[in-house]
Amino acid sequence: MKKIIMIFISVLLFSGCSVEYNLNIKNNKYIENIDISNINLENYNILNNSQLALFSDTRKLTDTTSLEEYNSYPKYDKKNTNKNNLYKINYSYDFDINDYTDSNAVKSCYEYFKITTNGNNVTLSTSNKFNCFNSYNELDKVTINITSYYGVVRSNADKVNGKTYTWEITKENASNKPILFEYDNTKRNITLIDYFTDNIYLVVLFGVLLFVVGPILIIIIRKNNKVNKI
Repeated sequence: MKKIIMIFISVLLFSGCSVEYNLNIKNNKYIENIDISNINLENYNILNNSQLALFSDTRKLTDTTSLEEYNSYPKYDKKNTNKNNLYKINYSYDFDINDYTDSNAVKSCYEYFKITTNGNNVTLSTSNKFNCFNSYNELDKVTINITSYYGVVRSNADKVNGKTYTWEITKENASNKPILFEYDNTKRNITLIDYFTDNIYLVVLFGVLLFVVGPILIIIIRKNNKVNKI
């Protein structure tokens, strides 16, 4: 069973494929996306026929754990694409604040990870050491992106681009590379486009009402104008 659990990470870190970890904090959800691209056909078939468990407690399973028990654990949503022999797999899931603290993807590389709340402020923090380089010698660099739709209070990100905060982790700095990210959940950091996207159903409803009611209002206004002229 350990082979089943670890096969995902092994393919990621030894096949030379491209991996990007993204976390979107939006509408009180933690939306985790892992994109794996540039996968060769052999590894694509391996990933295509396997599933990735959501929570870190699956790493405690042993070789004697039954496949039925492993399959009972919740799994990431998975999307596969094959276009012009370019293979890509995306793992994603929308966590709430309680579930995300036990994310399998995060806890695979940090000894501890926690989310704390102090009034309106929510803080994501990890232990200092990034452990994945110790387990996988072939791994050279990890990029972590956090995109927040709330006002950010502080972070120790290496760079910031709009709403997105990025950490670049290498073998040289992995011994002291914690993640610290604090935001105010009462302050929204959204553009007009973001607002329309989040409320697409209201926008469509308003458009339909305007399309239906608009001509009626025009007719009424024109009739009133004619009556006033008389």
